[in-house]
Amino acid sequence: MNDRKSWLARTFRGRRLDRNPLRRRSDRAESVVAIVSMAVFAIAAPFVVRAAAADAYLQAQQARATAVATRQEVSAVLNRRRMAAWDAE
Repeated sequence: MNDRKSWLARTFRGRRLDRNPLRRRSDRAESVVAIVSMAVFAIAAPFVVRAAAADAYLQAQQARATAVATRQEVSAVLNRRRMAAWDAE
């Protein structure tokens, strides 16, 4: 891959924190903000993923508990009807 034609190489070349007299102060500040933002994202991403996985796990546990409770309620109603039908006979 040719450095002169690579968009990635041009992007990183433009983000250097050097003492180029033609580079504006706002360009340097933008580079610092971009670097800090990437670092914060790289550090925070695993924690966010873990929190989301824990939340999904808790929701799945609640759904299972609700399903079990519903199944027990349905069984109780069906047994009552069955017992009433036996009494009617």
